[in-house]
Amino acid sequence: MQERTGGRIHIIVESEAKLGSESEVLEQIKYGGIAFARVSLSQIAEQAPGMNVLQLPYLYRDSEHMWRVLDGEILRECARESA
Repeated sequence: MQERTGGRIHIIVESEAKLGSESEVLEQIKYGGIAFARVSLSQIAEQAPGMNVLQLPYLYRDSEHMWRVLDGEILRECARESA
């Protein structure tokens, strides 16, 4: 990424909770300390309860259906309502 952006963007990958627990990472994202992270939906739902609907059992027919939902307007709508 650094090469393709002429040095403008640097990505540092940290693993094994070096930056904190998932909930701590979400707090850091909220305040700008971390730009983006991979966290579980259950952790997001603790701070944004509207996201809990996406964890309902049997909500998705298959993995393709799940990814269409999570990549689409439904997720964006849940995120807006939880903000």
